[in-house]
Amino acid sequence: MRLQVARLALTGLVAGFVSVVTPASTAVAVPVPCVVTTTGTGGVVAAAGDTFATTAFELVAPSSAANVEDVDVEVSLVHDNASQVRVRLAHATTSILQRRFVDSGPQVRPLTWDDEAASAYGPTSLAGTYRPDEPLTEHDGTAAQGQWRLLVDNWAGSRGRVESWSVRISYSACDADDDGAEDHTDNCTGVANPDQSDRDADGIGDACDGDTDGDGLVDTVDGCRLVAAATASGCPRVGTRTRLGKDEGRLVGRVRSDVRACRSGVEVTLKRAKPGRDLRLVVLRARSSGRFSTRMPRSAGRYYVVVRSQYAPGAAECASSRSKKVRVRR
Repeated sequence: MRLQVARLALTGLVAGFVSVVTPASTAVAVPVPCVVTTTGTGGVVAAAGDTFATTAFELVAPSSAANVEDVDVEVSLVHDNASQVRVRLAHATTSILQRRFVDSGPQVRPLTWDDEAASAYGPTSLAGTYRPDEPLTEHDGTAAQGQWRLLVDNWAGSRGRVESWSVRISYSACDADDDGAEDHTDNCTGVANPDQSDRDADGIGDACDGDTDGDGLVDTVDGCRLVAAATASGCPRVGTRTRLGKDEGRLVGRVRSDVRACRSGVEVTLKRAKPGRDLRLVVLRARSSGRFSTRMPRSAGRYYVVVRSQYAPGAAECASSRSKKVRVRR
């Protein structure tokens, strides 16, 4: 059966008899990343004579000390009778991508062969990704560098053409971000973090971690991203203690806290206790030490100060506190 012109995008190939060899293309050597795609040169697929003809297309993968962890292959192939075509990949061993496209008819479309694909290519398959007829895992563990060959076997009397092809190799060892940490164990691949810092010990390096304190609040809205805290701001709740006393005609006091931002410059409200609702007199501002003072009230009574809860950006959620009452006599 003659087929319409078919374009195939293939992912996986094998070795065998070679009758025609096209010029090899050599990939430029690069530092060892985790995945490298090397593109080869296409060309004419020879027509069959008394038996099938095999045309080999070559490429050279970059120099690397690493082995193959996974491999896929892409091919753009044109042939008017694809049912008479087989495609293989050859390296340290040879594997078959497709044992001819028998009965495929005009359904032959751009294809990708991948061991992890859900299904194999069949007569009614459309464009997509498919498992090769022989697993590409046969190449796993072999040296990644060196010559790879695409072998196109043609039983038809008409020629075809490989327009382009490439091999995509995943390496068994790599350091794509060049931070000295091998990527299979790097806690932040793609970002250089030589120290491998992981403050919240969640296995994700701080350079990649969107929640470095591990409190469930992403760092972009976390007020204290290096401290774990189950609060709306992401900062820990910190207590305050407030004292009020008398000293030479003045009321004096001090706000104490383990966090400086919860005592330095905070507002302190002076109140007078009275039946019903207490009277608010004045709002004071504590000094950097937390100390504050004001003139002695003119009216006798019982007085106290209140520090309200507040959020100190980037530091803490400061708790409220209230001093004991101080009696003023007149």
